[in-house]
Amino acid sequence: MDDKDKSFLGTLHISRPIGNINISASIGFQRAYLISSRPSTINGSSDYSKYVDHKDTNELHTSSCSGNTPATFYFRHITDGEYVIYSRTPGPNHGSYLELQNGNIRASKNSDCASVFSFKQNGQRILIHEESEQRIFAELVCKDGGIELYNEENFSGNRANFTAQIVSKGGTGPIGEIRLEVLERNVDWLSKSENS
Repeated sequence: MDDKDKSFLGTLHISRPIGNINISASIGFQRAYLISSRPSTINGSSDYSKYVDHKDTNELHTSSCSGNTPATFYFRHITDGEYVIYSRTPGPNHGSYLELQNGNIRASKNSDCASVFSFKQNGQRILIHEESEQRIFAELVCKDGGIELYNEENFSGNRANFTAQIVSKGGTGPIGEIRLEVLERNVDWLSKSENS
């Protein structure tokens, strides 16, 4: 198999248990923020989600708030289950590589800065092209270790509506398993003219 046969498009999500349910949060390039001042309660509850919007950023974030759009990523296989990850989401980060910079994970157009990521289950690297499922639960790791949440902000009293930056170190500890949704397999990377 060549690299194209092992490369794919997908989205990334984390889950957080809140009481008896798991809250899903997608990963992408949008940071949630409050669009206006909010009352201390809304109809007797502390749910502020209708006061939240998202703005584009070049740093990787997660958000469980409505209106958040997961980024589409291209996972270009380079060797032995290692991937360089590109953004395929339309907008300012389209075609960018994910890079590590002082613990931050951000989009970069500089190919010299592209970082390498892999997926692990039970501490062992897995090869996504050998997995038959479209939904895969695994840890996303980089040279610094597992990914972490940083600067988390909650918009509801029960923590069901939250946003946080995704970092490689300096956060609250490894996220653990994430959910990878494989959208398409056997995908070639964009040409240089499309990547600019």
